Amino acid sequence: MKKVLFITLDFPPNKGGVSTFYKNVCDFFPAKDLFVIAPQASDSHNFDEGKKYRIYRKKMLSKNSFVWPKWAGLAKDVYDIVKKEKIDAIIAGQILPIGTISYIMKINKNIPYYIFCHGRDISMLFGRKKIIAKKVIREAKGIFVSSNFTKHLIENFKYPHSHIHTIYPCPEILPSASDLEMIKIKNEYALHNKKILLTIGRIIERKGHDMVIKSLPEIIKKYNNTVYIIAGEGPHKQALEALARQYKVNNHVIFTGMIEDGEASCLYELCDIFVMPARQMANKDVEGFGIVYLEANLFGKPVIGGRSGGIPEAIVHEKTGIVVNPTSVDEVARSIIYLMDNPDKAHVLGIQGMDRVHSQFQWHNQVEKIKKIIQ
Repeated sequence: MKKVLFITLDFPPNKGGVSTFYKNVCDFFPAKDLFVIAPQASDSHNFDEGKKYRIYRKKMLSKNSFVWPKWAGLAKDVYDIVKKEKIDAIIAGQILPIGTISYIMKINKNIPYYIFCHGRDISMLFGRKKIIAKKVIREAKGIFVSSNFTKHLIENFKYPHSHIHTIYPCPEILPSASDLEMIKIKNEYALHNKKILLTIGRIIERKGHDMVIKSLPEIIKKYNNTVYIIAGEGPHKQALEALARQYKVNNHVIFTGMIEDGEASCLYELCDIFVMPARQMANKDVEGFGIVYLEANLFGKPVIGGRSGGIPEAIVHEKTGIVVNPTSVDEVARSIIYLMDNPDKAHVLGIQGMDRVHSQFQWHNQVEKIKKIIQ
């Protein structure tokens, strides 16, 4: 196996889907052949200590307004580590600016590089950044994408189809919730005898929490014991709180704030339906895949997602969940009511989703693809 340097702006202990994705890629990679450059973090020591591969913690971007480009110091660090560790190939976690540094290393040291793309990092490129990204992409030896949706975006850059490789995210196996934890969560949020809708994730506009809140008045007409749990934090939270008051459903909406894995397990276990009708925004911000749908499926839960981005690859319509028009309140409401009306159908969708995750979405299989491409 070649010696590989993986450079990323997103890595634990920092939270987020991309950080978790990269952690799993690295954990299943041959440790002796892998070196990682990741951002400095005050609480990184505990995470790094247990890893068999070498992690270099570096200052990624300068905050000094007189320094340009902001990644100049990082480029020097990359050059030094490439020389010290005798690196054979680079994997860039981001097109910009990590891909730019990788491009420079190829020009100066003849080291091939590969790039990971997740959807919104490519769909939201404009102007000068798009011109630079086009050059960086075309010189890459390979591109790893998290969905076929993202693959099509890369193809628009006239990049060879055969050099684009889909590496699907795989869900974390969360710890099982104990009976005591379940009772605690039920009591804390008064969930006894409730129909529970759940969304877990960062609270941003494209996730579609607002569409679920707007659909609640129709759902409550038939199922007055419905509660909608929104787990997570984000900049759109206050707007959602105001929306719930506007639609007079604030007594049916619960904001938990940030949750730990154990709490997530409880909520997945307790919910009847996981719903996140994410949509593409006007600025091209989009859901590249949607790992949370697979997490919910792992708990045997049916899922509802928006027909946008890579979501139709995460959800098999009418087999593991339902894919809806994410801009239609009526369609969101109808889909939720349909699954509540038909619990046997909802159960089958959840079980089929669980089987699909176990058979198709395992990290060792996905990382094996990367190893074969780079070796």
